[in-house]
Amino acid sequence: MDIIQHHLSKDFNTIEIYPLSDLHLGDKLCDIESFKTFITFILKEPNRFIIYNGDNVNNAIKPFPSDCFEETMSPSDQVDLLKSLLKPVANRILLLVEGNHEARTTKTSGLSIVKNIAEYLNISNLYRQYEGFLKVSFGKKDNNRCQVYTIYVNHNGASRAKMEQVAIGTSADIYVFGHIHQKEAFKLLKRTPDLHNNNIIEQSILFVVSSHWLNYGGYGASKLYIPTPKGSVPVVLSGTSKEMRAIV
Repeated sequence: MDIIQHHLSKDFNTIEIYPLSDLHLGDKLCDIESFKTFITFILKEPNRFIIYNGDNVNNAIKPFPSDCFEETMSPSDQVDLLKSLLKPVANRILLLVEGNHEARTTKTSGLSIVKNIAEYLNISNLYRQYEGFLKVSFGKKDNNRCQVYTIYVNHNGASRAKMEQVAIGTSADIYVFGHIHQKEAFKLLKRTPDLHNNNIIEQSILFVVSSHWLNYGGYGASKLYIPTPKGSVPVVLSGTSKEMRAIV
């Protein structure tokens, strides 16, 4: 698998990356007005970017568990509406991966909703099916070189322990997940032997889980799930030094 590279402006002192997952467009509880406000917010500053991280259409098709009779529009209309909503920010999207709701169509027909969206937005080179790797460079360090970050993206967030296990087999500065409908961010310290200098290099790694865009009720209420905050978890990166933080 190749790495998607983005060489952004050297004039950016910081960039903000907003993971977008679990919009569930088509679900009657989808807060579409908040999402429209989010798109307007992204466009207000040139250093704001998006990672499309799956489940942004509800796609209630048989034999999967979502109730197709509760949808506000057909899966086809969900895709068309999402395309139109994302079109103004197409050049702000860094990567697109599928969630399990979009993968329903892939599994039953072989047609990828997210690949189709990427093609419509003319960014098909940024589509990956299950997982994606990003290399993002921008700003200026002391040596006048750009600051570089690596980001691993996968929709399927799970327990903290399972997300930590990903870092054992996959190296990155930042790990971005979705799926579990809650906001979360935490850091770990990775210690690596430096055999050339005979010391230990300590590197902070950041884990981020983006939340949903649903008003409370429906399936969540029927299962007695605890209400959780909506929306993205912004990742703020420095262009002058290796500093990263998430805002929950």
